[in-house]
This record gives sequence, structure tokens and C-alpha cells, in this order.
Amino acid sequence: MIRKICEEKIKKKLAFILPTCNRAASIHFYLEQQLDAFADCKIDVIVFDSSDTKETKKVVDSFKKQGKKNLFYQFYKEEDVDRRSIDRKVY
Repeated sequence: MIRKICEEKIKKKLAFILPTCNRAASIHFYLEQQLDAFADCKIDVIVFDSSDTKETKKVVDSFKKQGKKNLFYQFYKEEDVDRRSIDRKVY
């Protein structure tokens, strides 16, 4: 499906938002399967994490160490989220 979107010649910058909480293994599996396809299409993947541990960040960092430049990580706590907007600065 991702490659089909890519074939439609996306002209604008896209980002796939991946919200998660305590699902590091699932995030690892998904990124392993799909991250290269997103990169081929010049789509960024942003993992928004509210986990109790640092395991999801470790997963993201492991992919970034492999040179995956279209992957970003943002930790948030529920009280940090502005309910009127999903806009957040991602590093």
C-alpha cells in the first residue's frame, strides 16, 4: 500500500504518525517491515510515545543508528498535549 501511494507521485511532504504506549516490540516489528518503503517514498515516520519505559526510544534509536533518516521520536505525557491541537515540535 505504501508503494502504491508513492507511485501516485506525492508532491507534498508527508509524515506518518505512529502513536504508541508500551509497545516497543510492536513498533520494532512495524518499523522493520515498513520503514524502508516509507523512505523510498520520502515519507517521514514520527513515533509519538507515552510509554512508562525508554524501550520504544531504544528501538527508534537503533534504527536511527542504522542510518534511517526519515524516522523521528517524540516523548509526551498526557498532560503535555494541548487538546485543541496536535501540533508539536519534533526533534
